[in-house]
Amino acid sequence: KEFYNSDVDISLTSIKASGSLGNEFAIPHLYTILERGKNEQQIAAIQTLADINAPSTIEKMSKYFNIFQEPDIRREILKAINKISALHPKARELNKSILLDPRESGSALFSLAIEGLVEAEQLDIVLPFIERTSSKVRLAIFNRLLLSTTTEAGSFIQSLQERARNFAPETLGCYLCAYELKTEKPQQNFVLDLLQNTSRTTPATFLSSLSSYNGRIPNPTQIYKILLRIPYIDPQAEARNGDLMIKIVNEVKTQAPQHFNELIFTTATHLETVFSKTKRQYLSLKGIKEKNALLTILLAQTLELYSSPKMLLELQQFFKAEKSENPALMVQKVKDYLHFAPEEDKHRFDACIPLFNITDRKVRLQISFTLSKINLNRPSLLRRLNRLTRVIGTLEIRNSAKKILEILNFSRQERIRFLEETCVVTLCQLQNRIIIEQAKDILGALLSNLSSLNGYLRGARFLPPKIFITALLKLLLIPNLHTYSRSLIINTLKHMALRNLKGILPPLVKSLGMAECNQEQKIQIAEVLSKYGDATLLQPLLTSAANGETMVRKLSISVLKNIAINEKNIPLDVLTNRLYFFLEDENKEIQVEALEALLALGDDYAVQILNDYFNSKDKEIIIKLLNNLEASVSTEVLSLVLGLIYSDQKAVQEALREVLPAFCQGNSSESIRESLIQALENGKAERVSKAQRVMLPDQSDNLIEHAKLEFKFRRENSQVLTVFFIDIVSYTEKSSEADTSTLIKLIQVFEEISFSSINRFKGNLIKKMGDGLLVTFKHPLNAALAAMTIQEKIAEYNQYKVDEQKFNVRMGLNTGLVIRRDHDIFGDTVNVASRMESAANPGDILLTQDTYNEVKDYIRCTRLGDIQVKGKREAITAYSAEKIMVNIEKVLKAKDSQLLTTNQKANPLERLKESTFTPEYNFPEGCNIEPAVMANLEELFNDITRAIEEISHDYHEEYIFKKYLQDKWNKLTEIRAEATAVRK
Repeated sequence: KEFYNSDVDISLTSIKASGSLGNEFAIPHLYTILERGKNEQQIAAIQTLADINAPSTIEKMSKYFNIFQEPDIRREILKAINKISALHPKARELNKSILLDPRESGSALFSLAIEGLVEAEQLDIVLPFIERTSSKVRLAIFNRLLLSTTTEAGSFIQSLQERARNFAPETLGCYLCAYELKTEKPQQNFVLDLLQNTSRTTPATFLSSLSSYNGRIPNPTQIYKILLRIPYIDPQAEARNGDLMIKIVNEVKTQAPQHFNELIFTTATHLETVFSKTKRQYLSLKGIKEKNALLTILLAQTLELYSSPKMLLELQQFFKAEKSENPALMVQKVKDYLHFAPEEDKHRFDACIPLFNITDRKVRLQISFTLSKINLNRPSLLRRLNRLTRVIGTLEIRNSAKKILEILNFSRQERIRFLEETCVVTLCQLQNRIIIEQAKDILGALLSNLSSLNGYLRGARFLPPKIFITALLKLLLIPNLHTYSRSLIINTLKHMALRNLKGILPPLVKSLGMAECNQEQKIQIAEVLSKYGDATLLQPLLTSAANGETMVRKLSISVLKNIAINEKNIPLDVLTNRLYFFLEDENKEIQVEALEALLALGDDYAVQILNDYFNSKDKEIIIKLLNNLEASVSTEVLSLVLGLIYSDQKAVQEALREVLPAFCQGNSSESIRESLIQALENGKAERVSKAQRVMLPDQSDNLIEHAKLEFKFRRENSQVLTVFFIDIVSYTEKSSEADTSTLIKLIQVFEEISFSSINRFKGNLIKKMGDGLLVTFKHPLNAALAAMTIQEKIAEYNQYKVDEQKFNVRMGLNTGLVIRRDHDIFGDTVNVASRMESAANPGDILLTQDTYNEVKDYIRCTRLGDIQVKGKREAITAYSAEKIMVNIEKVLKAKDSQLLTTNQKANPLERLKESTFTPEYNFPEGCNIEPAVMANLEELFNDITRAIEEISHDYHEEYIFKKYLQDKWNKLTEIRAEATAVRK
């Protein structure tokens, strides 16, 4: 109905919305709008029909095409028809008729018809008309043919080979890409010859088209050879070329490894040839000491980069003249050529200006002679040499390291900065010993050799981090370091594996606050800190978040949030309290960042604060919050976002249009749709939609929500647990002797064996500690059984391994009262368990007296006597677990009826069964209860069960509560089942 709204904006919005929904029921109304609406409504209706994409509309639109005479309407109709299906018989018929109509030759309809027929692969019809199409249309044709997989496309492209030279440069580049990829047998050197002898636009477009191609490259070695020899254009195109060569190298490695050696041979051979040619032709500074001669070479090198043949001829004539006439005019002409050159090259020319004022005839002739040696293709040759040097590193051709060192020395001697930097990077990739040994001198002398320094800063990522990490961090903190160099350091740090490297975090935090670091650099530093940061950064980052510029404060809070999500040891209570402090900050951006962090950490009260902000009239902060919210928010947060649908602030509505699509990708899409429809139907009469009511807690959920809040604020409680420490014996010695892969495998095996046993006996992993684990168990026997199972599995593993693969563990167990806080445990019980583990011999499981008293009926233990434990005045009696004496599986299968339901004293087997009891909340078949009510009841009982596990003093108390809950559940379902049976 909104199609017909007198407000054109509303009409257009509803028409376009039908297209995004694919609403076929709208089609008859769109026809009506097309027949009777205003011009802009007609065009919107046609475009919407195209978006709905119903083939049944093509025949009707073909009729409209013949009825309407307005060019823009006819153009949109043809576009829509071809978009829906260019293969449709009516579409092909219409496109062909336009092509054959002489009145349409060269028109917009003619171009659209050509594109439609190409889409339908009616290439034989298109071929005679290709000359009459514009460059833009030809480009579209070749881009479309790049997507084709038919042999006809290849034949069509090959048939245009003779006409290719007449194509516009941007079209020619795309054509050459299609020719090389789609023709069955491309002519050798045809593509390369054209790329080397046309305008710079052609190779640029060739590279762009090749980069956009997502199919398999049929002739990778041929394409690779073209990329090696393609002319240099600019840094952006060269970077694209490099990415393409890396892509081809990786494809050949995985899909055609038999051709990999061909790539190596081709690259190494080209390197030798190009370097030899470069040295032979280069205007060298070597051996030249006279000032004017040096300046002449400098002038020639500069002119090679920026001059033209006409300008060079004029300069030669100028210096051939007997005396200089108007040198200032000639200097200005050269400066005009250098207008877009870097400042460094402009300064080089300024140093050469005295040459233009020389009157000595002999010197002027010598200058003219030197300028006659200028080769405008030489800079491109140098860039090709640079490209080949880079690829040597990509292919890891270590045999070419000697040649790269030779090129490095040449580049330093001739002061070719970009080539020097690339050589250093490549030698780092090849892990060349000589270049690594030279690093100390280069990195120590900050500004003496900037090109080599930058090469090391880029190349460090290819070497083990410990070699350069200290030097990189030291350089990062130098205030007057060049911006480019600083960016290289940060980028290299992002690519390095920095975990477990000591001392790297404090310098990074310090660099985050440096005024010399720009915004992008600080964002990247924050990414590194988020990835590798730990609890030790809490205080430094809190300090950084409290002071300084807004950007640094926001990044500090963001890093703290990311660390807290990934790091168990960070004290969440301290962090949360400080984040609440930041909510009162006078800077709104800090408020938003702090609230986002609290929401990400799952803080319950943060949702209420978000609601307060949304209910305010502060559109600025509302929009900031909307833009910062992640799509994976909780249902409570999403319901608050949907409440903003009723906001009367235009800026808030515009922000919602931007952010809501991201939320529609998951399970929330239906709720959002219902909210929007409800808003359209009811306007502002109802603030909360049906969907929101479903998402927000109702009365039945109040108990659960109240329980969640209660247990959240009870951050600290005590329980009787068995604490279990385990670590690998002599891991430090192994880590210094074994290679990284062996150590990783060792840790993997250790954790697989340990975790399977811990999970089987219901242990709770508190934290990993390098090569060790800290675990708790409700029942001491579960802990002892897990320990003995781990030892058995390790013995089985070692039985068929060589010595360097074998390993032993030691374990310490203690039972007693522990303090639980923020996913960690504290207290004397924990400390004693740790000391028992330290005192154990390889392969031993040491138990304290308290643990032994609980397991002695199941496990045979040997009393080791009293041992002195650090931190305890009195000695502790230790036992060694030796053998399991009962059939544990049989015990675990015992019926629940055998268990106690009171606080009377239980025998050992009953106590074991108590510790493994898990209530089951299932509804009997035929129980007539609504699914939503069932789900709420199950969630309620499960939440209470989890709460009981958190607050019960020990496993027996936990069992009493759980059994009580199970009985209540059984009674509830029995009553409901009886009521259902009575009704039936």
